[in-house]
Amino acid sequence: MLDSSTNFVYTSKLLKSAYSDFCAELTSLFDKLGIAWEFLSGTKDIWLRDFMPVQLGKNNFWGYKYSPDYLKNEGQFISDQGKIAKSINLEFQNSDIVFDGVNIVLCDDVALICDKVFSENKRAKNDKEFHAILERELGKKVLIIPWQKHIIKGDESDDIYGHADGFFKYCGGNKILMSNHKESYPKEADEMVGILKSAGFEVEQMEFNVKKLSFDLNWAYINFLQVGQNIIMPCFGIDEDKIAYFYIQKAFKGVKISTIKMNNIARLGGALHCLTWNIYREQKC
Repeated sequence: MLDSSTNFVYTSKLLKSAYSDFCAELTSLFDKLGIAWEFLSGTKDIWLRDFMPVQLGKNNFWGYKYSPDYLKNEGQFISDQGKIAKSINLEFQNSDIVFDGVNIVLCDDVALICDKVFSENKRAKNDKEFHAILERELGKKVLIIPWQKHIIKGDESDDIYGHADGFFKYCGGNKILMSNHKESYPKEADEMVGILKSAGFEVEQMEFNVKKLSFDLNWAYINFLQVGQNIIMPCFGIDEDKIAYFYIQKAFKGVKISTIKMNNIARLGGALHCLTWNIYREQKC
């Protein structure tokens, strides 16, 4: 299910207590834009996208084992996918695959997934058998994107997650909008773009020509939320804001773009797409 086909968005009830002002602004913006929404109770943290099922079709949701390595010793933050889904009467197909719901970008018949999925399932990188299992369960061609863990002492822009939604957005057709990853790791960005181009995609990479780059924040523009024909983009009061807006406006013609400031949350390693879970839901009359 593409973001452009969704019409409903959930956010965790914990967001209301943890970031009350931001939550009030976000939900007010949903109301202003006519986006139907609800709070989701019973979550262990605010990052809904991490653990909620992936919607593959109107009545087709794919579940998985949520056990990311970055929470290996922090089980108190592992939300119960099945229990939460049951609370909203959601049925989904269950999988034994260890997965992270933010590590997938759906592009019509293709799914972009970072290769961290292999190590999390104790498989050799690019294991053909496991790749075939992924494609069978998702019902799509899976394009594996190369990724490496980056940890730099004292650098708030560390990437230990391997989340595809932190790099890419599908714009329709064969178009991909990519974050400014090349400004941090040009070799890895080139590898990613090469894989995408080999699969027939055209890739537009964000690039910020400013005096001082805010690496701890500017990665997060790509993690915007799209619900139908509305996009809500993170902004931070930095020079990159206007440039990011231009890239998104160019890539998504005819879509209404709104912004919301979220500096504190983005520094935690996630932004609007991670915070929310947008789906297609039959609307009640």
